[in-house]
Amino acid sequence: MATASNPVHKLFLKHQKDVYAYILTLVPDRNDAEDVFQQTCLALLEKQSEFDLGKEFFPWACGFALNEVRRFRRVHYRERVRLDDAAIEALANVQFKSAKKIEAQLDLLMECLAELPADKHELLMQSYSYHGRLKELAGWLRIEIDALYKRLGRIRRTLFECIERGKERYS
Repeated sequence: MATASNPVHKLFLKHQKDVYAYILTLVPDRNDAEDVFQQTCLALLEKQSEFDLGKEFFPWACGFALNEVRRFRRVHYRERVRLDDAAIEALANVQFKSAKKIEAQLDLLMECLAELPADKHELLMQSYSYHGRLKELAGWLRIEIDALYKRLGRIRRTLFECIERGKERYS
């Protein structure tokens, strides 16, 4: 994974936060999870030539992460109460399925955001850039706060409906 032109490196950069989140669900201590993530990165680096570009990267990387979680737990959790491998495997499976679902929903959200008219998209982005200070945004836009809440509610409902229609396509 030495260069940005390396396709495995690009896939890793795209999925590294997801892989870390996957590890964090199995190793709840952040320091330990970071150690496991580093070991996973090293394992992926060593085995990158074995990755089939025709396959999905995230499941492949999660396999390495799960192996590193198991190794870490064997070495570091001897004295502590620990889950058996079957429980860890079940948690890993649930987390993997959840991550895939979230990724699909985020993709749908991006599609739906792109379909919004420019003025509605801009208003939605402004509402988040004000970090919850919608009263200030309403003042800046010179509209009543209730009117702003209603506009944002309609935009969010439009996005929700778009995502729900998109889910039907993938069912």
